[in-house]
Amino acid sequence: MKNSFVDKVSFALPWLGSLIPVILIFKNTQRNLTFEWWEAGVTAVVMEGLGFSSITTALDIFEQLQADGKRWSGQLGIAVGGVAVYLVVALLINVFLDTGDLWRRLTLALLTLLPVVGGLSVALRNQLRKQAMVKAQADVDRKAEQKRQEMLRLQAEQDERDYQRKLQVDAIAFQQKLQADEVRLKHDLQVLKLQQKVSESSQRVAAQPVQAAETSNQPPETFGKWKSWDELPDDQRLRVAETVQQARTANLKTYKKVAATWIMSTFGAKERSAYTWITYTERDYPTIAGAVP
Repeated sequence: MKNSFVDKVSFALPWLGSLIPVILIFKNTQRNLTFEWWEAGVTAVVMEGLGFSSITTALDIFEQLQADGKRWSGQLGIAVGGVAVYLVVALLINVFLDTGDLWRRLTLALLTLLPVVGGLSVALRNQLRKQAMVKAQADVDRKAEQKRQEMLRLQAEQDERDYQRKLQVDAIAFQQKLQADEVRLKHDLQVLKLQQKVSESSQRVAAQPVQAAETSNQPPETFGKWKSWDELPDDQRLRVAETVQQARTANLKTYKKVAATWIMSTFGAKERSAYTWITYTERDYPTIAGAVP
């Protein structure tokens, strides 16, 4: 941050104001204490330096006490004592050892107190600068924390979206599994029903030999009732399949002829149609008819 002209002047003048008591201490130590020039110079610089240091230290301790909720401490007492010693020594050299009149001594006393004002200004400005730096750092930390919280929020939202997506995928997979199980169960039910029909048909066929239709004087009820394989009901198809199976078991070479004779005598189908029915039977009921799938 750029400093304005007023800031620059306010920074420089307190330091320049300290030159006045430095000059006074330098001259009075030479005149009243008969110091050498270099002795007087060291004394003036050290005194002003100690004065500034004492004032700055006292203000820093006071600020720390305020932050801790306290009013006084031994450290603050020592720092204030150092400021008091500085003022006593400066007033002693510049005022009490001076041989001028009252107004001269009063003026010298006021000039001697100028470094206190300058020191207070420098110390206060230093504290303001520290507070500004602390505030700026706090703003940086606050923004960093806000950014971190925002990143955590975005990550949490992304995790939630991923979790919901996984739930949807699992739900779809579960529905597909249910549908597959339903199809399998329906197929198993159909197989059970078919097996039941086959069992019932087997019992009926077992009671009716293949040659029964040939020796019977009266045609069966099924004679001429259905003209094609597509019209034939499932139970009758199962009869045909079971008959083909029995004929195949009896003689593999002549089973078609035997089965065809039975079909013609039972359903009134023509010879060509009877052989066609056998082909359809082996196609639709390979397990029952005994054909290789």
